[in-house]
Amino acid sequence: MYQYLFCLSLMVSSIFAGLESFDQKKFNQSLKSGQQTILMVNTPWCGHCMRQRSVIGSLDDTKPYSDFAFYKLPRSGEDDLKASLTKKYIAPFLKTNKNVKTCDLSTRSTLVVFNKGKVVACEAFLTNKDKIMALISQGIR
Repeated sequence: MYQYLFCLSLMVSSIFAGLESFDQKKFNQSLKSGQQTILMVNTPWCGHCMRQRSVIGSLDDTKPYSDFAFYKLPRSGEDDLKASLTKKYIAPFLKTNKNVKTCDLSTRSTLVVFNKGKVVACEAFLTNKDKIMALISQGIR
């Protein structure tokens, strides 16, 4: 049992390659510089999140995605930060994109795509590689 848990923890930690833990200063710099930025809300145990991390982790050396900034934001906690990010970025996006079903920073496996400092796409619970890539590609404009 312990061997299984140890192997699982190694696998999960390796899937995080390419994703930086959220750092407000670095995130702000990425947006201010106009860098394409992906914010991923995740939990280590979430199957959807694992699939998304796997797809994103495979992009490290792939142009143009290797130039993107990828950040992971924990689903639990950080409520003040999430409220601030929602007010500044998500709310204006939702106001002009009424067809978006789920763009909530308290929902696990939410992917938020930024281009030139603004949200251009947002969706949760994607597991299909082509759909994840299509969403992320909206950051290339």
